[in-house]
Amino acid sequence: GSRMDSYADFSIYVAFIIGAVHLWPEIVVREWIFLALVAASIVLPALAGLVKFHTATSYHTRLVKLAAVCMAPSAIILFIGGPAWPFHIATVVSVLAGLEEIIMTVLLHKPHSNVPGLVQALKLRRADR
Repeated sequence: GSRMDSYADFSIYVAFIIGAVHLWPEIVVREWIFLALVAASIVLPALAGLVKFHTATSYHTRLVKLAAVCMAPSAIILFIGGPAWPFHIATVVSVLAGLEEIIMTVLLHKPHSNVPGLVQALKLRRADR
């Protein structure tokens, strides 16, 4: 279940970016660096898990959940013509969430699901020895 949820989340983000490129190309061009950072914050942690564990990670950290909660309304605001700053703030949260997941993947010896954050990952690392 948790892996399917991760695949669904990944698919939603990819569909959003593809849709944005087709529907709002001028906004995508203007905000390309932030969109690229969001895409990297999703793709790079997934790739890190695939490279290290040969499977998708499904940590579902608190920071990733916060990033999703920030990203959805800020993207809607951006694409209906509102200010870009909420999206920029949400991008920072997404990047931090992605970095946390990459660090967790580097630290853990085996894949784990539903790890709330880095502190818990460190505890799991000690337990897995």
